[in-house]
Amino acid sequence: MKKIANLAWVAGAAVFLMSACNSGPQNAHEQAVDPALEEPTPGDDNTHIDYKVADHFLVKHTVKEVPSNPKIETKEEFDRIFYCTEEDKKAHEIDFSKNYVIAVLAPDANLRTTVQPISLRDSEPNEVVFSYRWVSGSQQPDTTRSSIALVVDKKHDGTVILNEMK
Repeated sequence: MKKIANLAWVAGAAVFLMSACNSGPQNAHEQAVDPALEEPTPGDDNTHIDYKVADHFLVKHTVKEVPSNPKIETKEEFDRIFYCTEEDKKAHEIDFSKNYVIAVLAPDANLRTTVQPISLRDSEPNEVVFSYRWVSGSQQPDTTRSSIALVVDKKHDGTVILNEMK
């Protein structure tokens, strides 16, 4: 009976330890979101815009300045800023005939940060507002600039307004 009790205790401890190892965010795009800032469900109002995060792309080391316009409408513009492996590029191709990209780049390449999307909405006539916030981290040794690239359907066309929340 004592062996069964010991075995049950060891098994319970092992399950606890394994679940603790997998409980945190696995990459920058899996950061916990403050529930007060979460996206409303698409049916909540008619201003919500669906988007896809292009998370296989990194900012090129040659990009020194944050682009003044966050809206990228061509593959050539996108390729001047972002890169990825050829395999990822083929698997995650962006169709610029149907979509555009909203790119937000961290102003400081030496600080590990994450962009946390809050909302993407149609606004005033011909405006698209992307609300987000930066989640700051530690200093990083390399110069890979943190960023987020949202792929948006062109039916939601307009001037892109960035709304950084604090």
